[in-house]
Amino acid sequence: MKNYSHTAIRRLFSGKISHDVLVFEVTYHCTKNCRGCYIPKEKRKEKTVIDEKFLLSTIKQAKKLGIRNYGFFGGEPISEHAIPVSLMAASENPNLTFIYCTNGEYVAANDVSFFKNYPNIAFFLSIDGFEGTNDNIRGKGSYSSIIEASKKLKDMRRAQSAFVTIRKENIDEVLSEDFLNHLLERGFNYIQWAKYENNANNGEEVPNEELHTKLKGFRDKTMKMPVFQNSDIMGEFFCLDPENSQNKIYLSINGDMRIEREDMSEIIGNLNEKTMKDILDDNFEYS
Repeated sequence: MKNYSHTAIRRLFSGKISHDVLVFEVTYHCTKNCRGCYIPKEKRKEKTVIDEKFLLSTIKQAKKLGIRNYGFFGGEPISEHAIPVSLMAASENPNLTFIYCTNGEYVAANDVSFFKNYPNIAFFLSIDGFEGTNDNIRGKGSYSSIIEASKKLKDMRRAQSAFVTIRKENIDEVLSEDFLNHLLERGFNYIQWAKYENNANNGEEVPNEELHTKLKGFRDKTMKMPVFQNSDIMGEFFCLDPENSQNKIYLSINGDMRIEREDMSEIIGNLNEKTMKDILDDNFEYS
């Protein structure tokens, strides 16, 4: 049998969607102004943080549905005002995995040795190409912050992944063996690929057919390299299949549930009105 993950096997042989990742938008605040960010600029100025009791009660519901992996996204989840609530959740649930998706700015500039006390926390570091391309998309100095954050996390022996968003500007660069080797040399042995999507229709989206073709070609060239790759776009890299790729639930601060990260209007239910199980039962056949 091919090296499918347990999740991939459930999707392939059940024919059902398997939601196994719950992503919390713990805050919308962020000091960066990355091009094409789906969070409105005014919202990124707010320092509101997800409610602690709501966070814990939602995790309790999700565990009953078999969800073991949780994401802390934003905004920027690793910031002075947002860190306490997420660390509390990780501390209360030591047998679950929690992943920060971060721009690395806080990690690079501050003492983050406290993360050594949380073995169930891992990190997605957002990097969208070599320095010139990355900083053109994410802002000057973003690349150096990511590299410095990666060094710190590597020294602490913390699990980390490159989180790469593919768009027209960077698709040929990031889907190259040169860039993959660049990441490997810097300690990234896991890559999460994501597709740039923006409702503004600004022309930066890569058409699905082109993206699927290039991802499959890249997978075939790099299969034997020492890196694990996963794709939001097409699921497990061993069985790229856009029809069975969706395994994440996104949860906003106010309790709105979505399956599309970028489109904040596509709400499938609200946890202040229904349970998570009821919302999923209303919308999906899932395993």
